[in-house]
Amino acid sequence: MPGDQSTSSTNFNSFVKGPKNMFKLLGIKLQKQGNLISTMYTSFVVISATIVAILQLCQILTSDTSDPHRVQNVVYITYFTVGLGKILNILYRRSILIECLSELEGIYPVREMERKYSLQHYLKRYKRAEYFFWNFAMFLISVYNLETIVRSLLQLYLKGRYGYLLLVRIYTPFPYDGKLLVYLCYFTLGSITGAWIAIIIAAADLYLLGCVLQLCLHFELLTKQLMELDTRILTESEAIKRLNAIAKYQSELIRLSRKVNRTFSGSMIVSLTAASFIICFLLFQLLGDVQLVDIAMVLILLLNESKQVLLICYCGDKLLNSSQRFNESLYMHNWVDGSVCYQRHLLFMLLYAHNPIMLNLLDITDITLVTLKEVLVVYGAAYRFFTVLKTA
Repeated sequence: MPGDQSTSSTNFNSFVKGPKNMFKLLGIKLQKQGNLISTMYTSFVVISATIVAILQLCQILTSDTSDPHRVQNVVYITYFTVGLGKILNILYRRSILIECLSELEGIYPVREMERKYSLQHYLKRYKRAEYFFWNFAMFLISVYNLETIVRSLLQLYLKGRYGYLLLVRIYTPFPYDGKLLVYLCYFTLGSITGAWIAIIIAAADLYLLGCVLQLCLHFELLTKQLMELDTRILTESEAIKRLNAIAKYQSELIRLSRKVNRTFSGSMIVSLTAASFIICFLLFQLLGDVQLVDIAMVLILLLNESKQVLLICYCGDKLLNSSQRFNESLYMHNWVDGSVCYQRHLLFMLLYAHNPIMLNLLDITDITLVTLKEVLVVYGAAYRFFTVLKTA
């Protein structure tokens, strides 16, 4: 089983360093004793994002039904809702997440064991995902801010007057047209909260991916250790001792898997429901008479929402396959030559792990790549419905 924690903490920290630093940008520190300044800053982030979401809703309710940006406003408010849902879920489940990370760190295999069983590919896969998620979040923030500024400057060039466009269309109780200071306040509020939301989504998704990939790493380690267990070479007591150690390790992983699922269930529900809603409305917007720049912006946001759905389904499928392979190894390893007592212990393990581990939403539905297929079917149906609605 995993050895000294101090010799394996470096690789474990590589799994959590990225999202941990992202959360620090939001004032969230995964410690049991949080300090007052961080708590106040996090509260400021949540309150600011909530205010922007409410102002967006007011803008939708007060705008004319013929407003061409109405659908886009609905998309933006849903995007903010996703981020708020994720950060509130993390704050609510903070103590459980801290426990999960602490327990995962405690059982992380030492570097020698990682090399022996060729487990390094999990960290490499995670680092690639982390690099993509962080850079895509920065790309999203930069592009949307730059697009707003460029459009305003373009109006200055064409009409001789700065456009005063906002990144997020919100209800403005204090008119800002021609008032630079008021405009900058509104623009900064929308820009900063939009950046916070992008970071929240990336960090929460990376924590989910990191926890799931570590669980998969442990299941693969268990599978390989079990396949090495040869009852023809070992004495009965030694074989049973090793099998019991594996059984204890297995029980710990099953318990941890359920805890991880419970920690991120709120985030997964918000992502799947809101992302589906956003994607359908973005497809609807593409059916209209939109400019090329608007199409590009819609496609960027469409990619951002699609990656959330894909990530959750990938995590569920990866955990399912890893735990399933371990269950199969219970049958495949050399148990035939084991003693009756050994086989009895093995039978208890088979009964305990007869079902593979899966992510699920409130015990209602399991999440795998099959879920992604079902979601794509819903997207197709929604797109056809909106096409008929648009042409009616």
